[in-house]
This record gives sequence, structure tokens and C-alpha cells, in this order.
Amino acid sequence: VVLLARGSSSAAVLHAAPHVPHLAAVVLLHAVAELAEVARARKHRLPWQMQIHGVLRHYDLPDLLAALPASVSVAVASPLSAKRRRLSWRQAWRSYRLAARRFQGMRMRILMGQDEVTFQIARFLTVLFRGGVRR
Repeated sequence: VVLLARGSSSAAVLHAAPHVPHLAAVVLLHAVAELAEVARARKHRLPWQMQIHGVLRHYDLPDLLAALPASVSVAVASPLSAKRRRLSWRQAWRSYRLAARRFQGMRMRILMGQDEVTFQIARFLTVLFRGGVRR
């Protein structure tokens, strides 16, 4: 099973993922990287369905990714800021770095690029199902 979330459905998919039997991968496309950034932003463009009261006392979205079992592969394609702008590679790495280090064994790829994202996701899934994704 591969869960694919685009945009505002990412938070729901990340919450559901630990409960999906036989989960092979989670792919997030154009997803807001961190709720903490939304809380710090003076203005944001986060849809109401992604707003979860009090959640940052316990975790943020990168922590949900990192808490997945080591057998689950993760691809984050074109992550977004609180204002729904594409993050740079450095900003994306900063968002997911702590979670990746805290939970060892996570297989994760951050895919950047304007027009190539669909191709990159297809390539990621092809490699995944051929058994070639490395830790």
C-alpha cells in the first residue's frame, strides 16, 4: 500500500499512515512541511482542515513521518512553507533533519524541482517496488 497526499490532505494521511496494514510508502506532494512554521507566521495560507488545536505541544508533521516503521519509505516532493510557497532544498532539509536523526532507520527522499516532480515520484516508486531504495 502506498499513501499519496497532495496539498492539504497531507496531515490526514500522516495521521492515518501508522494504522494502514502493509504500508510500503508515504508520498507527500506540495505539502506544508511544518505546523510550527504556521504558528510562527504572522499570516499563513493553511486550509482550515489542516489546523489542529494544541498539536504542537506533542508533535509536528515531520515527527509523524519519522515515527513510521523503518520498513516504510517516504518521499516528500516540493514541500511548502506556511504561505504555501515552495521551500528551498536547505529549508526542506532543516524541516525534516531533526526527525530523520531522531528516528534512525527511516528511508526518506526529499524531491525538489519545478516540473520534474511527477517524474521523480514515478522513479521513486519504481525503485521502491524493485527493492532498490536504500536507507
